[in-house]
Amino acid sequence: MFKYIKKCALKTLQSNNISEFPIPIYAIEQIIIDHYFDIVIIPTLRKSCVFDQTLFVANLPDTEFRISLAHELGHILMHDFFIHSSRFEAQANAFAAYFLMPPSMFEGDLKQLNEWDLAEKYGVPVESIIKRAALITELSNKEMRIF
Repeated sequence: MFKYIKKCALKTLQSNNISEFPIPIYAIEQIIIDHYFDIVIIPTLRKSCVFDQTLFVANLPDTEFRISLAHELGHILMHDFFIHSSRFEAQANAFAAYFLMPPSMFEGDLKQLNEWDLAEKYGVPVESIIKRAALITELSNKEMRIF
């Protein structure tokens, strides 16, 4: 599962010529718009949702907004919006992590920077850095169990 999601995230970065980090919010919005979705920001909304071809998102601080948009982009690229499951949510979370913090770059930075510097570099909350680092550990542990 993770290999496909990682591949999808990296392909999306490459096909949209994204190499700047943190990824500008407008760049994520443009990819969503290019997939024929409108984006509506609603200040009182608590959780993002899609209705028809419109993505409704909360008015969040930039770091959280970037994560939310990348998560929803994962749904747009990989899922049918009429089916909701915890598996799809986990996949969209993984897509956002790989998209906003690409593996080769993030893993190299992880050896040199602390979580606060990583959060600043990738424009995400510190909690997202910790979860992304745990994803590396989780995958390594699964690979170790194979042998």
